[in-house]
Amino acid sequence: MPALWLYLIKMAMARKSPIESDVEEQLRIYQEIFEFSNDAIGIIDPQGRYITQNAAHRKMLGYSDAEIRNQTPAMHLGAEMFSQIAAKLARAGKFRGTVSSRIKSGKQVYFDLSAFSIRNNNGEVIAHVGIKRDITDRTRAEQANARLGAIVESSDDAIISKSLDGIVASWNAAAERIFGYSADEAVGQPITLLIPPDRVAEEQEIITRLRKGERIEHLETIRQRKDGQYIHVSLTISPIKDGAGNIIGVSKIARDITPRKQADEALQKAHDELEQRVKERTVELEQQSRELSRSNAELERFAYVASHDLKEPLRMVISYTQLLARRYKGKLDADADEFIKFAVDGATRMEDLIRDLLIFSRVGATRGDILPVDMNLVLSRALANLRASIEESGAVISHDALPTVIGDETELIQLLQNLIGNAIKFRGEARPEIHLSAARCSSPLSSSPRQEGVGGGEYWLFAVRDSGIGIPPQYSDRIFLLFQRLHNRAEYPGTGIGLAICKKIVENDGGRIWVESQLGHGSTFYFTLPGAGAP
Repeated sequence: MPALWLYLIKMAMARKSPIESDVEEQLRIYQEIFEFSNDAIGIIDPQGRYITQNAAHRKMLGYSDAEIRNQTPAMHLGAEMFSQIAAKLARAGKFRGTVSSRIKSGKQVYFDLSAFSIRNNNGEVIAHVGIKRDITDRTRAEQANARLGAIVESSDDAIISKSLDGIVASWNAAAERIFGYSADEAVGQPITLLIPPDRVAEEQEIITRLRKGERIEHLETIRQRKDGQYIHVSLTISPIKDGAGNIIGVSKIARDITPRKQADEALQKAHDELEQRVKERTVELEQQSRELSRSNAELERFAYVASHDLKEPLRMVISYTQLLARRYKGKLDADADEFIKFAVDGATRMEDLIRDLLIFSRVGATRGDILPVDMNLVLSRALANLRASIEESGAVISHDALPTVIGDETELIQLLQNLIGNAIKFRGEARPEIHLSAARCSSPLSSSPRQEGVGGGEYWLFAVRDSGIGIPPQYSDRIFLLFQRLHNRAEYPGTGIGLAICKKIVENDGGRIWVESQLGHGSTFYFTLPGAGAP
């Protein structure tokens, strides 16, 4: 029997009560009531240490009688709370309130506490009794409801609950702001006060789906404010169920998406206007393109005719100036010899210029059938045409295995001949070294080889790499224009048309050509051509 009960029996026997023969029986009854009470009861001595506890108390805190003996409630309640309870007991002899305690498992529990002091005949406190009723579940539910209520009230979305017959049961602050009705005006009213007349059937469809247990997410529709204004909303609607799983109501979250809809409409309008402008501009560009094509065709015809017609009189000028130079050299004064030399040089340059202009104007206009062409054969013929320059310069020309492409063989010979010829010409003092290679690429506009296993590969990326004087990067685009030269004719002769011819040949086949170079470190000319399987 716990020490407190022995202590109380001794106190009762000492008083020699008329019912002292029944005291022990009464104490036994009190002991059973104490032990089997559903409320947790703990008794502490005047120094605040536990004396005993009942089964409910053991279950609540998790400590055995041996573990809890000589512990103090401050260990579970916290020193501050225990001090408040002790002070109240000292003043009034009792305490009632809701407190929380950390139990043996570390879990936080909440309980209603009724505490009182037991005194002897001399008024001295001989024990304190604490009766605890566990309200953890209720407290946490209240806290959860409070948090949920705070979330609902602070939400930017309207959160509404209603019965299955469509009567509004709850209405948050956002619903008031969005729809214009206060909670007093809305609660108890049918939800149809928000639904435009032409959408009333929509509500019945929603209820039918909810009765089946469905959840409706992001339903975009139209609702009506108190002031009659229509707004766009996105609805998420869920059934509310009781503990047995029966559907007893509906919760609805409504988000005002009117600004987004207005923005979408404005964007669509702008898109339609832009599309119309693009169509109109496309028609204009197509017209301009046709006019430009005609102009280019006329210009090419003019260049061809002009240069062709100039060849005959120019040939006569060259012949007679050369004859004049041979026949009268040294017979006239020194100035006359120099003037005749200038005339011969000028006529010769004009002949070269007309020849290259003819070649340029003929690219694409006089091409033969577009057939598969072996670039190895094209290279051998280009090198044959350059044999004198190669032997004179001592150029070393190497190449990888070259593919078959689609194009005009004559134009492709001209392409390689111009690129290799430039590499020999702009060699500086060192013996020129030139290497040709080719790799598959994904498109005619690609600037890098195709990765192994990656799609595409119906086009070829060619590279002509040399060890010459190089080109400043700022001139990498300019050199492909007609008559563009970076050096004077005394240093490097030429007309400035060769790379423009290369560019026209490549682009006529749908490819592109460019150069990568640094001054003094050689150049690499890249160009793309369609392979045998290209569209």
